[in-house]
Amino acid sequence: MAVLIDSNIWLDYFAGGQRARKVLHLIEQDQRTILISAINVTELFHQFLKRKNKNDAEKMVELVSRYGFIVPVESSIALQAARLQHQQGLSLADALIYATAQEHHALLVTGDKDFKGMKDVEYIE
Repeated sequence: MAVLIDSNIWLDYFAGGQRARKVLHLIEQDQRTILISAINVTELFHQFLKRKNKNDAEKMVELVSRYGFIVPVESSIALQAARLQHQQGLSLADALIYATAQEHHALLVTGDKDFKGMKDVEYIE
């Protein structure tokens, strides 16, 4: 099964945090396909611009794209995200990320409490 690693895990990974240590094998050693939603790229880029600078933000996107595949938001993902927003009350960004994982039959690895207990989600505290 492919994995989609959520923004909060990537941020923790780049900071050398505790959650990232729990999934380091997924990022660096596992043979599974890693997916990154275009929404995750937006969130990560924004956080790097806030915390660091444009050069570091661009390097981060380059590095993340080496680890996995950046998945664009296609109409099927957008429509599924709208359903998820309506049915489960997810934010637009979370709904798009979860819909991307579902569309690609991927396990969503996240530290976001909004996903806790959802199908095909590995929640990391």
